[in-house]
Amino acid sequence: NNPTFVGMIFLTSYILIYVNITHFLIIPLRFLNLWKLEKIIVSIILILVIFTISFGILNFKPAVFTAKGDFIYWLPKVKPMIRILIGLTSAILGLGFVISFFIAGKKSGENKVLIRSIILGGGMLALVTAAVVNYLAGATPSPIFLLLGSMFSVLSALLFLAGVLY
Repeated sequence: NNPTFVGMIFLTSYILIYVNITHFLIIPLRFLNLWKLEKIIVSIILILVIFTISFGILNFKPAVFTAKGDFIYWLPKVKPMIRILIGLTSAILGLGFVISFFIAGKKSGENKVLIRSIILGGGMLALVTAAVVNYLAGATPSPIFLLLGSMFSVLSALLFLAGVLY
C-alpha cells in the first residue's frame, strides 16, 4: 500500500527487462559467431538502460492504485515514451532473435534442429507480441490488453517448452 515503493519497483524492473531481452538476442548471435554485432547491441542496450532509468528518476511519480470492479491494478506513472521505448526495443530484439534462430536452424542442415529452431522462434514471436500488447497497446490498464498479453506470454512459454523438449 505504498505507492512510492511500488513506483520504485516499476522503475527498477526496467533494468531487468532490458537484461532479459538482451540475453534473448545474445544466444543466437553467439550461435552465428556474430561477436562484433553482439558488442554493438549490448552497448546500445546499456545506453538505453541508462537513459530509461535516468529519465525515470528525473520524472518519478508514485504508482497509482486502480480498482475497477474485481480488476485491481497498480498503474505505473511513467511517460508514454518510456513504455514505447521498452516495447519497441523488445520487439526489435525479439524479432532479431527469431530471424537469427531461423538462420541458425537453416544453417545446421539438420531437419530436427531446423524444426526446433522454428518452434523456439515461434515462442519468441509470441513473447514479442506479448511485449507489444503490454507496453504499446496496454499503456493504460485495460483488462482486454492484460488478458491478451498474458495469453501470448503463456503461448510463448508453451512453445519454448515444446522447442526444448523436441
